[in-house]
Amino acid sequence: MARRAAFLTKMLSPGGGQYQTKLAVEAVSRSATCLGILTSEGIVLAVERRGTNQVINKYLPTQKIFRLNENMVCGATGFTSDANLLVAELRQIIEAHQQIYEFEICCELMVSILCDIKQNFAQSLDKRPFGVSMIYLCWDLVVGFRLLKSDPRGEYKEEYTATAIGYKFDYANAMLKKELVDKKNVTLTLEDAKILAIKILSKVLATKKMTPEQVEMGTLQRSNDETVFSLLKKNELNRLFRKCNVYDMDYEDDTEDEEMDPDEN
Repeated sequence: MARRAAFLTKMLSPGGGQYQTKLAVEAVSRSATCLGILTSEGIVLAVERRGTNQVINKYLPTQKIFRLNENMVCGATGFTSDANLLVAELRQIIEAHQQIYEFEICCELMVSILCDIKQNFAQSLDKRPFGVSMIYLCWDLVVGFRLLKSDPRGEYKEEYTATAIGYKFDYANAMLKKELVDKKNVTLTLEDAKILAIKILSKVLATKKMTPEQVEMGTLQRSNDETVFSLLKKNELNRLFRKCNVYDMDYEDDTEDEEMDPDEN
């Protein structure tokens, strides 16, 4: 862990980039896969769960999904300690805005404020960058459902269909593009998005025998003029696994990446 995000003086590469920031981005690219899929009915967030333990899973139902407030949820991949710190910061930003302006902060403004902090840490000589990428699920009164993501450099962007971060994120994004962008006039339901998320995770995961215990999944949707976020329980995940025949799928490993410290990411 230390060699991936050591507290060293910032050094510049010949190309002008910072080595430590590159290490943080590389660490995230080797951590758990996280993907979000936007539909007209809501948003699906699916995260790979590593280092599963029956005792821990009993008292900690989710490790990478965080509820920020009534209308916002985020999924994180990378260093769990950094993720916990940034989630606490996000909650403070939301609460401070509510206290000062007496209305809920816009999702993009919240992400922008957090990314300013992340960029400050990435560029300061006496600080290390946060080794975390995040996907944000939001419901906005004006825009509706929104899907955003940010990286350790402090960059963020809004995704209008789907996105993936973490291990083999480029492969996962290519699969999402193939399923959602290349196929024109595709209208996903929430159920379709859940099945698609499981199929993509099954292709991305290093193990060939994915089980429901290795997946965290939640949905953000509207019901009776209220935003509802719910984590899928084991029996629901089992139903989805059987429905998409994930146990019988053929696996192809298109990369030669090596996993690092799965229990901590």
